[in-house]
Amino acid sequence: MKLRSDDGTTTVEITPVGYELAVPDRHDDDEWLRVRIGVEQVAGEFWTVTHPCLTVSELIALTHWLRSPHTRSVEFVEPLVALRRAPDADGVVEVAFSHEALPPSLQVGEPRDWLGGVHVLQFRISQDVLTVAADALAAEAAEFPARQRSGSLRRPRLRA
Repeated sequence: MKLRSDDGTTTVEITPVGYELAVPDRHDDDEWLRVRIGVEQVAGEFWTVTHPCLTVSELIALTHWLRSPHTRSVEFVEPLVALRRAPDADGVVEVAFSHEALPPSLQVGEPRDWLGGVHVLQFRISQDVLTVAADALAAEAAEFPARQRSGSLRRPRLRA
């Protein structure tokens, strides 16, 4: 799934590429997905990282958030990426990156030094584009069904 800004200067990719564990072992880890996060900016950096940072239910919650213009944000257990609608600007989305998803220019020193570091991209994107992205992400999510009984992991929170 790709989010491309209305002016074409920023693209953010969030794509599930596989389960964290190839063989389920009936633990919470069965629900974690390896996700490729990529960023490309016309006048800035390009970076990509693949990390087990979303669960199956979080991926589904992200598709709902993309389709819901009145839902402010979606929260995930792993804080590598977060998305929200800017509170004071209609049609503006903020994507925050932290930890292993920080741009390489901010990954200075040891990983423990990155704690608390956040890089936020803000760009205008139409609801039509977000809906198309939701459809693409839903199709990708269909390849990764839940592998365990529901309710054992914290459910993602959508905030109005």
